[in-house]
Amino acid sequence: MPEKIKKYLKHPDLLFRNILPYLAIKFADQERTFLEFFGNESLSKPYTAHEALLEKIPEENGFFVEVGGNDGYFQDPTYYLEKFRGWTGIIIEPLPTAAACQKNRRRSVVVRAAMVPFGYSEKTITLTACDKMSVIKNGVEGYTEWVQDAEHGQNIYAEDIEVPARKLNDVLDEYFSTHPKRQIDLMTMDTEGYELNVLKGLDLDACRPTRLLIEIHTPERRAEIERHLGNRYHLVGQIVQKDYLYERVERL
Repeated sequence: MPEKIKKYLKHPDLLFRNILPYLAIKFADQERTFLEFFGNESLSKPYTAHEALLEKIPEENGFFVEVGGNDGYFQDPTYYLEKFRGWTGIIIEPLPTAAACQKNRRRSVVVRAAMVPFGYSEKTITLTACDKMSVIKNGVEGYTEWVQDAEHGQNIYAEDIEVPARKLNDVLDEYFSTHPKRQIDLMTMDTEGYELNVLKGLDLDACRPTRLLIEIHTPERRAEIERHLGNRYHLVGQIVQKDYLYERVERL
């Protein structure tokens, strides 16, 4: 018996909770697609700080790398860029929502994997799947409380799943081995506290993204990330809440 059916039999309340949100999402997706077909962008700005980000990123036809894409729409900073600015890119998402992401983002390549640091030797890693607050198991400070908040706040039950583990460097090397080499104009990271480990799987001296948009949850983690970035990047500003935008420092 499929695991999803087992879960609903064990927790029948979940079935009712999920039906209405599912239908609402489906109708919203169809409406958005219809409007976009006619060039209407009113439903195509899912990122909370949409205008603030566009002020810092004026280019058209750029290239992005997004680590933590979920379904490719919810709170997504690159969705509008792809739909209305001609951007393309790579979206990395370890959850099964990667399939929905590929449907929503047909101009981009979606890779289903979790990014890990250099030195991580296993082929998989355990992810605690709790929808939009999914997190690498024990990968964030206060992990237990984090999962409890995710369950209570979203009316879900978290579960541990094994997902492919890859280094960001390897993903980029693989992509550019079959695609023309592009400058990365924007790299975003939203991995629920695991951003530093993602960065530790990327050679920042060989790969030189123009901008980094990083979700950072605590001042302590921000200090760690900025130490890791060193003098390669300077802080442009806090775009919204926990999202910080950094820009590459070009040396003469």
